[in-house]
Amino acid sequence: MMYYLNPRNWPILFKISVALLGASLVPAIIIALYGLSYSMGMIEQSEYRNLRLLASATAERLDQLMQDNVIAASQLGSINEILMFISDPTAPADVREDVGKTLDRLLITNPQYEFVYLMNAKGDVLISRQLPSVKTVEGQNFATRAYFIEAMKGKPYIDVLVGRTTKKLGFYFSAPILDAKNQPVGVAIIKLQGEAITGIINRFKSGNSGYAFLVDQDGVIVSHPNDKWYYHSLVPLTRETELKVGQRFLLPGCEDAKKLENCKVDSLNLGTLSTTVSASSDLRNATYRLPSDGSERIVGLANTTTQLNWTVGVDESRKDFTTPLTLLAQQTLLGVLVVGFLAIIFGIILARLITRPIDNLSLAALAVEKGNPIASDDFSRVLRQGDEVGHLANVFNNMVSALNARVSEMHVINLVSRQMSSSFNIGNTLPLVLNSLRNVVPYDRALVLLFDDKKNEFQTRATADGRGFFMNRVWNHDDRPNIHNLEELHIKRFLDLQDSPRLTAGGGQSKSVLIPNLTMLPDTGNDYASEWSDFTPMSYLGVPLLFKDEIIGLIELASGTPGAFNSDHERVLELLAGQAAVAVHNALDVENRENELRRQIDELQIVIDEGKKQKSVNEIVESDFFQELTSKAQQIRQKRTR
Repeated sequence: MMYYLNPRNWPILFKISVALLGASLVPAIIIALYGLSYSMGMIEQSEYRNLRLLASATAERLDQLMQDNVIAASQLGSINEILMFISDPTAPADVREDVGKTLDRLLITNPQYEFVYLMNAKGDVLISRQLPSVKTVEGQNFATRAYFIEAMKGKPYIDVLVGRTTKKLGFYFSAPILDAKNQPVGVAIIKLQGEAITGIINRFKSGNSGYAFLVDQDGVIVSHPNDKWYYHSLVPLTRETELKVGQRFLLPGCEDAKKLENCKVDSLNLGTLSTTVSASSDLRNATYRLPSDGSERIVGLANTTTQLNWTVGVDESRKDFTTPLTLLAQQTLLGVLVVGFLAIIFGIILARLITRPIDNLSLAALAVEKGNPIASDDFSRVLRQGDEVGHLANVFNNMVSALNARVSEMHVINLVSRQMSSSFNIGNTLPLVLNSLRNVVPYDRALVLLFDDKKNEFQTRATADGRGFFMNRVWNHDDRPNIHNLEELHIKRFLDLQDSPRLTAGGGQSKSVLIPNLTMLPDTGNDYASEWSDFTPMSYLGVPLLFKDEIIGLIELASGTPGAFNSDHERVLELLAGQAAVAVHNALDVENRENELRRQIDELQIVIDEGKKQKSVNEIVESDFFQELTSKAQQIRQKRTR
C-alpha cells in the first residue's frame, strides 16, 4: 500500500490523467471561485448602495412631508384672524366663524390631517376641527404636552404620540402664534395621521422580500410591515427611556402616569442593527438576522434631517440577490464537473497515446535483454514519430545498433585473440593480424612495422593489399628500403619522446594517429604516401603495438577514400592492437629462441665434426702401418745424417 502512495510509483497513464485533470480543474475552480467571490462582492456592494439610496430617498420624502406640515402649521399661526381670535377670546362671532372656516378649509384640503386646533397661552383648546369620526378636543387642556411647551418657546415643534382620544399614532406639528411684539400668545396645532407616515414606509417594496421600516430617536420601531414589531425596541432600553417610550405610545401598563410598575417596552434583541442605526454617519449598511427564522437580511439606513432625527431602513433578504449567484455557482460547478469528466476522458486517451509508444519501447528493451531481434511493426511506427518519444526510440534503436556492433566487435576481437594466441610463428601471426583487422576495419593498404631496439629503428615485416598478405625479410644496413628511423615525421606522430631515448609509454607516451583526410595535411601528406609507392592514401590510421608499456611495433592502415576511418575504427584497432602486441611479442620471442637454438646447434655441429676428425687422426697414428711407416722414416733420417 505504501508503495502506491508514492506518486513516483504511479503508472504514467494515471499520472498524466491526474495531471490533466488537475491542470483543467484547478484553474477552472480557482477562476470560478474568484469570479463568484468577485461577483458576490460587486453585487453585494451594488445592493448595499442601492439600499442606501432607497433609504435616503425615502428619508428625503419623509423630510419633505414633515417640512411641508411644519410650514403649514407656521402659516396657520401667522394668520391675522387667528392672532385676533387667540388674543381676544371675546372677539365677535364673525371672527370665530372666519377662523373656523380657515380650519375647515385646511382640514378639507389635507385629507391626511386628523386634527387642526388652536390653543391659548394656558394650553386650552379654544377651537378645533377634526375628522367626522373623531371626537373634538375643544375645551381640553394640553398644557403638559411637549408640542405645546416647545412651541410656546417660540419654535415650531414636531411630536409623535398615540392620541389618548383616538388611540392612534399621530404626528403633531405645532407652531407659535406671535403677537406684534413677536411673543407667543398661543399655539397652532396640526395633527397628521400616523398612516400618512407609516403608509409611505409600509407600502414600500424592494425586490421579492424587501421592505422599509422606521426607527425613532430612541431605537423603537415606529413603522414596519410586520405590525408585531410596532413599538418594539431594537435592544433593551434603560428604565427611564422605557417609561418615556411607553407613555408616548400608550403601551399596555403605561396609560396611567401614576401607575407605571408594569410599563414595559419589548425588545427584539437586534444588537448589530441597533449599533448601525445609532451610528453618526448619514448613509450606512448593516447585516442582521431575523429573530423569527434566523434568515439573514441586509439593510440600508438613512437619517431624516428634520427635528425628529429618525432612521429609515430599507432591507431585503440576502437570499434575494444571492439566488442568481447561487444559480451561477451551480452552473459553474456543473461546468467544472463536465470539464473534469472531459479532461479525464481526454487525459486517458492522451496518456494512452503517450504510454503506448513507451510500452513498445519497453517490449523492445525486453527483446534486447533476451537477445532477440527487434522486429515489431509497433516499434517501427514509434520510430516514425516526430516527437520526443520518436526521438527517444531512434536513440534507443541507434543504441541497440551500436550495442550489436560492440557485441560483434567483441566477438570478432575474441575470435581474433584466440587465433592470434594460437600462433607462435611470426610469419603466420602478422598476416593473421592484418587479415583479422580487415574484418572489422576495412582498409586498402596495411603495414606492420616491428621495432629493433638494438638498431633503434622500425622495419617493415608484413604488408597487405588487394592481392594478399606478404612477409618482408629483415633488411641489411646496405639495403634499407623498408627501414624507418625515429626522425621520420609519420613515425614521430606516434611518439612523445621528450628526453627519454627509449620507446616506452613511461618515458614517452605513445598514441594512435587518425587522419580522416590526408589532403588536409598538404605539407606532410607525402610522408604518409611514401609508405606505398604504388598507392596514394587519402585517409590514414595507425596504432602502436605496446607490450608492457614498451613499443614493439606499429600497425598502419590506409584507404583511398577520404573519411574511411573514424573514431570507432580507431577504438577497435586499439583493442586489437593490444591483443596483437601480445601475439607478436610471443611470436618474436619464439623466433628469437629458434634463432638462438639454430646458432647453438650449428656450434655443436662444428665441435662434433672436429672431434670426429681428431679421432680419425689418432686411429691412423696408432695403427701398425703408421708405426711401421714412422719407424722406417726414422731409419731413413738416421741414414742421411751419417
